[in-house]
Amino acid sequence: MPQNKWFATIKTNWNQYLAYKLDFLSTAIIPAILFLAIKYNLFSVIYQSNSKQIIAGFTLEMMLSYQCWILIFSLLTSSYSERSLAEDIRLGRISSYLIYPFSFWKFHFASFLAFSILQLVISFFSIIVFALLGMIQIEPIGLILFLSVSIFVSILWFFLRFALGLIAFWLEETWTFRIILVTLVNLLSGAIFPIDMFPSAIQKILYLTPFPFMTYFPVKIGMGLATNTEIINCFIAVISWSLLSLLFCNFLWRRGLKLYTASGM
Repeated sequence: MPQNKWFATIKTNWNQYLAYKLDFLSTAIIPAILFLAIKYNLFSVIYQSNSKQIIAGFTLEMMLSYQCWILIFSLLTSSYSERSLAEDIRLGRISSYLIYPFSFWKFHFASFLAFSILQLVISFFSIIVFALLGMIQIEPIGLILFLSVSIFVSILWFFLRFALGLIAFWLEETWTFRIILVTLVNLLSGAIFPIDMFPSAIQKILYLTPFPFMTYFPVKIGMGLATNTEIINCFIAVISWSLLSLLFCNFLWRRGLKLYTASGM
């Protein structure tokens, strides 16, 4: 049955991810430790050296809360790598998927779901730790909305990275595009600091792109700072960009198959 293929693929990926328990535990613990060791001290120094107690509308407590939600959000959405996909294409391994009853993209999407579920568990631990430390405030409705939009953003990331992997039909290496994409998103999405710190002219331009909806607005939802209009617009934008990315992936896949020669087999 179709559902058995999905479950079997997800279970297989779980076994792979959990095979190296120390590595898995490090992904759950190290990000929080690095946050406390680096970002907490960094922003504490920035605010102490500034005579103003509020920077771009953020107090020190709000900024630290924002960074906590950034960490949680990154755990929820950074759950797929296109490197294995590009290798499958470059080495000719996709030939087997072309005759399997479980298609190429379904296999990778199942792998994405497997790791996303594990990341969801890890993120809950981070939420609990930060809440107990008093660094974030949790509201049930806000948390549900935050988790919901995080799921859609993670799907958007999947399609974007899937598209990057499909470029391997034309290029030998895709790591340059991966670095460019991650750098642009981190810089322009509010993943480093809130978009409120950008000049107003740049903010207006960014709001026309998908970047703010990939970090800034979801984090505002988690903090309970987003208005109802912003919440609705965020969901509409993320879903719309996800559908466009899906169509783009489908276009690349169909065009790429016409060039595919299985030269690595």
